[in-house]
Amino acid sequence: MKQTLRLVLIALLFATGLVAKAQIDTTCTQVSFSLTGGTFAGEVSFNIVNSAGATVATGTPATTPSGVWCLPNDCYMVQMWDSFGDGWNGAALTVSVSNTESYIFTFTQGMSALDHFGVGVDSCGTVAVPGCMDPAASNYNPIATVNVGCSYEGCTDPSATNFNANANVDNGSCTYCNGAGSVNASLYICTFSNGAQVALSILNSDGDTVWTSPTLGNVAIYYTSLCLQAGECYTAVMSNSAGLTGWYNGYFWINNGQGQVIHTSLADNQTTQSVLFSLDGTCGDVFGCTNTLASNYNPAATIDDGSCILAYGCTDSTAYNFDPLAVVDDGSCFTGCTTGNTVVVSFNPGMFAAESMYTITDSSGAMLMQSTVNVANANNMAYGCLTDNCYTLNMYDSFGDGWDGGATSGIVINVNGVNLVSTDMATGNYQSMIFGINAECSEDTVLCSTDIELIPDSMVEMENAVMIYWNQDLSNISSVSWDFGNGVTSNEFFPAYFYDSIGTYTVCLTVYFTDGCSASSCVTFTMDANGVSGPGGAQMNGFWLNTTGTYPNNVNELTSTQTSVNMFPNPTSGNVAVKASQLNPSENTIIRIYSIDGKEVFASNFGNGAVNNTFQLNVSELSNGYYFLSLQNGNQIQRVPFVKE
Repeated sequence: MKQTLRLVLIALLFATGLVAKAQIDTTCTQVSFSLTGGTFAGEVSFNIVNSAGATVATGTPATTPSGVWCLPNDCYMVQMWDSFGDGWNGAALTVSVSNTESYIFTFTQGMSALDHFGVGVDSCGTVAVPGCMDPAASNYNPIATVNVGCSYEGCTDPSATNFNANANVDNGSCTYCNGAGSVNASLYICTFSNGAQVALSILNSDGDTVWTSPTLGNVAIYYTSLCLQAGECYTAVMSNSAGLTGWYNGYFWINNGQGQVIHTSLADNQTTQSVLFSLDGTCGDVFGCTNTLASNYNPAATIDDGSCILAYGCTDSTAYNFDPLAVVDDGSCFTGCTTGNTVVVSFNPGMFAAESMYTITDSSGAMLMQSTVNVANANNMAYGCLTDNCYTLNMYDSFGDGWDGGATSGIVINVNGVNLVSTDMATGNYQSMIFGINAECSEDTVLCSTDIELIPDSMVEMENAVMIYWNQDLSNISSVSWDFGNGVTSNEFFPAYFYDSIGTYTVCLTVYFTDGCSASSCVTFTMDANGVSGPGGAQMNGFWLNTTGTYPNNVNELTSTQTSVNMFPNPTSGNVAVKASQLNPSENTIIRIYSIDGKEVFASNFGNGAVNNTFQLNVSELSNGYYFLSLQNGNQIQRVPFVKE
């Protein structure tokens, strides 16, 4: 009798799918179940999963409508499935634990549901089911509760025309542009508001559609490759299903691998627009340089793409700095001095040009001449007019090993056609020498910088802020000391300080020069409760004092007729491009960024440049918030507000 009972129990355990649990286990608890099929029994199935994620039982109404399990103490998840997707339609799974606790499991809609029960455990939460929870993935698991291991199939080869940057599993779908005369052209689409309503199609000369855009989202960037034929005329058809609102400033461009062949947008008051183009100039517009003076002038170009390479310089053959290769005069011609002495400085920085520089200062410490952009092992020329007086030549090397290069490095100062100074700096990071122009000067001559100036700015429209500027050459300054007028001091060159109460304060700055001299300047200001006494803004409880080395309100604002300064994207989270046109190429271009409290948080000197420039910046290190970007070209400035997010 006992032997017969054991055989029946083993057969029952095999029937329930518990092969691994078939042996009698005295440490487990008897759990019985029954499964009714409901209206559509053929759609119904279930799994039982333990807390380790392993399936311990499975069943359907046809194969296992009832049975007995022997389960260890644990928390178990019930996974219920319906192949049609409309729930169990009356089907139910009843689970009884030791005939003391019963659970009934069912669901009324969808393809799956989860529930749980415990064996010998007082309380069970939902058992974690690891799996891919993204419906867009190829291995999506609808009952997963912990998202892991999603697979996205597609072409993973960047050289393919259908490369999918989001794919992590190659499905063998890659196609390549290998036919005779075929070109792997790049397509870039940028949409702004209501991007889902815009569309782009590419048609060949037979009118067949060779490509059409997918659904594009709001503020989206779409990039792909097109396999097009050289010598073929194509038509780009832009449309907007929303009506006469164009592409909302969105645009697209196509590049043939060597340059741009089309860049356009659907204009307002149009629902569709066609543009003819080709990859090799067979038809449509040709992008390129249209300036005949440029070294890369393209006579076939019909639209200038801003790629012109022009040689700027002095075109006056009578000037000291005449450049026979220049085709555009940049205003740098130096023809001599009407008053004073003609000074020509020839500076060779040696091998490491980025480390070396010089300045020439007068007795007040004002910088009169300096090196600009150095070229290694080449003479860099500078020109100026100096009166009869004593001057200091300051020589610098940031690395500290002098002007490297042996016989190639050094500086020559020629005055009125005569070499007055010829010297080099073989060691160290700083040396100086005093020389005179028609004046008796020696190393014993004391040339002290005794004058600095603090300038308060009452024009800055910032709440609770005072701005003070000082614009001294920092190259000959060893240290500074600020006194904020309330017993607090600072040794920072451009500090920011918060006053916690209103009132009248005298701020003083003492500058200590490398020649042993010092100079001081003070400014007094009052901040009242209304902020009416300058400098300052609307006063609340306290206010900020900000210091900077630029004079953004003491220089001319760049007008729209002089230049155009734009930055994009705005708002930005990292890289940003600043586009400026009609700059004076003979003047330095400096970009600074100020926080909302007026403190300078970024500065970069781009040197002399072309008339039109795009400057690349990375502001990812800035905190999120509102900022002002200031672009200064010579003595002109324009500000652009932007948001870092």
